[in-house]
Amino acid sequence: MMLSKLIRKWFPASVDVEHEKGALEYFYDHNEVYHAMTRDGDKTKHPQVRLLMSLVKPGETYVEVGCGGGQVCREVGYCANVVGVDVSPIAIGHAETLCAEMKATITLACAPAESIPLGDACVDGVYSFEVLEHLWDPKIALQEMIRIVKPGGFIFISMPNGFSLDLHLHKRCPVWCMELLLAACRRVHDCVSRQEFQNVAPVLNGEMYPDCDMITAVIPANLAHWLDRQGCSVIFWDTFYMHAHRNCEEFSLEFQRHSCHPFFKHFGDHLLLYARKR
Repeated sequence: MMLSKLIRKWFPASVDVEHEKGALEYFYDHNEVYHAMTRDGDKTKHPQVRLLMSLVKPGETYVEVGCGGGQVCREVGYCANVVGVDVSPIAIGHAETLCAEMKATITLACAPAESIPLGDACVDGVYSFEVLEHLWDPKIALQEMIRIVKPGGFIFISMPNGFSLDLHLHKRCPVWCMELLLAACRRVHDCVSRQEFQNVAPVLNGEMYPDCDMITAVIPANLAHWLDRQGCSVIFWDTFYMHAHRNCEEFSLEFQRHSCHPFFKHFGDHLLLYARKR
């Protein structure tokens, strides 16, 4: 039972995208509980947002792809111009309420990440937090990000790493050994296939959790190579940053020692990627 579960984790079955699309679109359009859950908490204190704010310059214009309830838009809007884009009318409604007093610097638009309603090379940077894992083809959204950003502008993304060893969690030795073996097989597979992502089936029935609608697991190194081929210089990618910035007794930060290891670096819990358009 456990072995079968682990194999499905590292080598998911193929997904009938057309079959899943309708259910997922209905989920985003109507599930108020999900949208309430994803907008809770102070996102401005997350490490990826703090890193983003170090890149933001007063007076410049940025785009947030998948702005959700608008917390990060509002933070950026205090010192720069920002366009928030989200596919969900519910999310845009929440963002409009939160950012109602900042119309001078914040513009919101209900649109898919794959079709951003802006012209070519018109913004100084574009960012997306915990969004690409919810798209069937994240490369289309990334191509849109590259299209709208000016040469020299940045693309800044974070998302859960779908193929993670969860090194911050304690596991029994047999499970740990099996995970290591499967991760090694996954790494060989990804090097040979060169695919940038793999679709996975969402879990829309049952208890709600933030990644129940996750439909894509990216391969970090392959995605970075793909961005380079699209005309971007990848400044840095990392999968080990998330829990290193949290003071939480539940997690041991000992796993951080693996962050530069040539094998383990691919299997941290969260991907952060920062690139500049050439």
